[in-house]
Amino acid sequence: MTTAEQFSPPRQLLDPGFAGLLHSYAQQLGTVLLIWSRESALIFSSPPTPAPDLAGRALALAHRSMAEGHPLQEPSPEGELLAVPILGMGGIVGVITAEAARNPEQISNEVSGPGPLNPGSRPALEMQLDALAQALGRHLELAGIAAEQTIELTSLRNELGLLRHISALLTHPENTQQTVEFILHQGCAATAAEMGMVQLPEARMPIVYPSLSGAARGLEVPERTLRLMAGKLWWRVRHCEGPSIHGCLDEILGGKAAAAGPVQVAAHRIHPENPKAGFLAFMRPGTTPFSRHELRLIHSLAAQICLAVRSADLYEDLGQFLMSTVKALVSTIEAKDHYTSGHSSRVNVISMLLGKQLGMSRGELEALNWASILHDVGKIGMPEAILNKPGRLAPSEYEVVKQHPWRGYAVVSHIGQLKTASQGVLFHHERIDGGGYPLGISGSAIPPIARIIAVADTFDALTSTRPYRTARKEEEAFAEIQRVRGTQLDPRVVDTLGEMVPFLKEHRVMLESAGQAA
Repeated sequence: MTTAEQFSPPRQLLDPGFAGLLHSYAQQLGTVLLIWSRESALIFSSPPTPAPDLAGRALALAHRSMAEGHPLQEPSPEGELLAVPILGMGGIVGVITAEAARNPEQISNEVSGPGPLNPGSRPALEMQLDALAQALGRHLELAGIAAEQTIELTSLRNELGLLRHISALLTHPENTQQTVEFILHQGCAATAAEMGMVQLPEARMPIVYPSLSGAARGLEVPERTLRLMAGKLWWRVRHCEGPSIHGCLDEILGGKAAAAGPVQVAAHRIHPENPKAGFLAFMRPGTTPFSRHELRLIHSLAAQICLAVRSADLYEDLGQFLMSTVKALVSTIEAKDHYTSGHSSRVNVISMLLGKQLGMSRGELEALNWASILHDVGKIGMPEAILNKPGRLAPSEYEVVKQHPWRGYAVVSHIGQLKTASQGVLFHHERIDGGGYPLGISGSAIPPIARIIAVADTFDALTSTRPYRTARKEEEAFAEIQRVRGTQLDPRVVDTLGEMVPFLKEHRVMLESAGQAA
C-alpha cells in the first residue's frame, strides 16, 4: 500500500530519470506543474522555483481538492488553476496542480529549458493532468511495493544474521545469562525499544535490558514497579489466546499507568505451547505500534531464548549427573579408609567458599569445583595397608603416596573439559617455597586452584580424625596453618581462610553433611 510516509522525504520516490520526464512533460504542456504530497509538501516543481503567489494559491486549491476528493479549478491572473488528486490503493496520496495559461509567451519565460511549447485549452490540460495523475499513482504504488519488499528483504537478512550469531552463543550453554542479555540488547536495537525483559519461571526478578542501574531514557521504572509490571504482564501473556500480545502497555495491564506517558509493548511466550515457560517483551515510549517485521523478529528471539534455556537445563542436568558419578567414584576410593570418608566433599565445599571469597571468575570456579572433588582420585588402586597405616609411613611407602597426584592427573587430563581442573589435581601438594611434590615448583608457578585446594585440604585434614591423631579444633587447625603461611601455603589464601574460620566453625554440621551426602 502506498502511504503518505512513502511520499516523504518528498523527492526520494521521484528519481532523477522520472523527474526529468515530468519536466519534459510540463514543458510540452506549457504549464507550471506542481505536485504536492498529502502532508502539503511540494515534492515536484517545474520550473524548480515557482512564483510564491502561484505556489500559495496552488497549495490552497490542492487542500480543497484533497478534502473534496475530486478535481477542482479556479480562475487565476494567468489563466485557470487546476488541481487533480493522485489516487493510490489507500486513497488520495497527493495532488497535481497546473495553470492553464492565457498568455503562452509569459508561461514560456517561466519555464526553464528549450523546446516548443504547446499550451492547450483548459479541458485538454485537465485530461492530460488526469492521465498524469493515474500514471503517477501507479508509479507510487509500484514504488511503495518495491519499498515494502526492500524492507522485508532487509529485515529477513538482518534477522538471519542475528540468528546465526545467537546460534553460535547457544553452543556455550554455561553462558545462558550472557546469551539472554545479548538477545535483549539486539532486540532493543532492532525494534528501537528502550527496555527488553525476559521472565523465567524460577526467577524472582526478570532479566532486564538496560539493567536497573543503567540509563533507560524514557522508561525509568523503579524495581518494585518493575516487579509488579512483570507479574501482570506475565499473567496477561499466560491467559491470552495466542502466544503473543502487543499494544498499549496501560491497556494491556488494565489501565494503570506503569510509566510516564504512552508506552507500546510486544510480549511473546518463551514456549508457544507452554504459557508457564515465561515470556520475552520489548517496550518503547510513544504510540507507534510494533510493526509486522518487528513482531516476527520478537517471535524468533523468543524461540532462541527457549533453546538457550533448554540447553542450559540439559547442561545443568548433565553436570549434576557427572558430578554425582564422580562423587560416587570418590566415595568408592574413600570407602577403603573410613577415616577419610567425606574428605573430598568437604575439601570441595571449603575450596568453593575460598574461591568465591577470592573473586574467581565463573570459569575458574568451575575448574576449582572439579579439581577439588577429584584431587585425591589418584589414590585409586593404592594399597589399603598404606592408606590405613596408623603410624608414620616408611620412605618407600611415602614415595607410593607421592604418586597419587600423577595418577589423578593421568585420569583427569584425558577429559577435554577438565584440562584446567587437572592442573589442580596435579599440583595440590606443591609448596610455595618449592619443597612440595611432584615437580617441586614454587610461588606463582603453582596454579591458583591448586593453591586453594592445598589450604582446604590441610584444614580438613587437621580438623578430621586420622589413624595417627585426633581431630583439632578449628582455631587450633588455623594456628597450625598460619605457622606454614608463606612457606608451604599461599599467604593470600590462608588469610582468606582466617576470615572464614568463624563461619566454618558455626557451620561444621554443613561440612559434615556434605561428607555424608557424598
